[in-house]
Amino acid sequence: KPEHIQQAVESVSDFVGDKGLYGLFNNAGIGSVTTSRSTAVEYRDFDNYRDVMEVNFFGVVQMTQAFLPMIRKAKGRIVMNASIAGFMGGAWASPYTASKF
Repeated sequence: KPEHIQQAVESVSDFVGDKGLYGLFNNAGIGSVTTSRSTAVEYRDFDNYRDVMEVNFFGVVQMTQAFLPMIRKAKGRIVMNASIAGFMGGAWASPYTASKF
């Protein structure tokens, strides 16, 4: 959530001060949970796709954008941690696989 990201930026900024941030490790990830009778795409609620993408994809982009000024100041690095599902997805995990591709 944007307010949580802003709180994190403020907290880290207070801690590192004028030095900037040397590293950001993006490791966001939630799985896809369903209460339907099957995890197949035809039975899955579309909101499940949105929820997973919001955290696993858009959350990473938002965190990166929010911390970029501090990263640049320190000439730091950004590390993206993904998932093997981005290369080889499971048949019943389409929201998660799509978010990690």
